Amino acid sequence: MDSDQEKQCLITSLRLLAASPKSRRGLQKKLEAKGYAREIIEKTLIRLEQQGVVNDQMFAQDLFQNLSARRFSGRKRIAFEMERRGVGTATVRELLEGYKPEEERAKAFEVARLKRERWMRLDKPKRRKRIYDFLVRRGFDFSLSKEVTDEIERNDK
Repeated sequence: MDSDQEKQCLITSLRLLAASPKSRRGLQKKLEAKGYAREIIEKTLIRLEQQGVVNDQMFAQDLFQNLSARRFSGRKRIAFEMERRGVGTATVRELLEGYKPEEERAKAFEVARLKRERWMRLDKPKRRKRIYDFLVRRGFDFSLSKEVTDEIERNDK
């Protein structure tokens, strides 16, 4: 029979997962921060995995879809966000292999066009720098950011 601590850990886990999906490692960190003993956390995580409530592969795929489709992020930002949320490096690498360079390039162009329209009142050098900096902050590679910025501004003439 479960102890009161184990029951409370399970309830806390389910509340945390209801608030937002989490990886095994992310949930473990949250439970550790709440002061649960490691062995209780481990039992709870095993139980949740067996029931299919915690599934790192599904979590990673959903997170990847969200980051790549809706937030206009480049490879570097996607990798950073996924690792920050507890997805293993090997899984991140595997998912990024499916992120086609032409897809990433198209997203960079879309974001750059939107930003260019927003910053049209700025003089050209300042606008170029802002677009480039924005793309880099969104996790697009430096060379891709430069290439997209150059092409966007070249079409400006």
